[in-house]
Amino acid sequence: MLKKTICYRGPNAIVKNGNHTVKQFREVMKKNKNNIVLDHKSCANWRKEQKCRSCKIYNKLKLLPRKLTKKEESLYTKCYKCKNTSLKPCTVKHYMDFVGAKQMKCPESSV
Repeated sequence: MLKKTICYRGPNAIVKNGNHTVKQFREVMKKNKNNIVLDHKSCANWRKEQKCRSCKIYNKLKLLPRKLTKKEESLYTKCYKCKNTSLKPCTVKHYMDFVGAKQMKCPESSV
């Protein structure tokens, strides 16, 4: 069960201080569905990428600045296929993880 307060200060935040109820956060999710970076398909892909073995291996390897080998290209292809098949929609909890929101009251900002 989600706590009542969600700290989110990203794009389309409804409350200025960042403290949203679950209902308000769902509204933020709906507003962000037209944002290419924060839309639900990106969230679903990200979620699937966290589970795919080939994606985990590829993500570790791609940190190295060099040309990809045949094996790495194969991993990339497998990762791409894995993370784009049978996508499940993101729940509020998954979307919170995706955008970096926290289940707590936002700390007071000194702005």
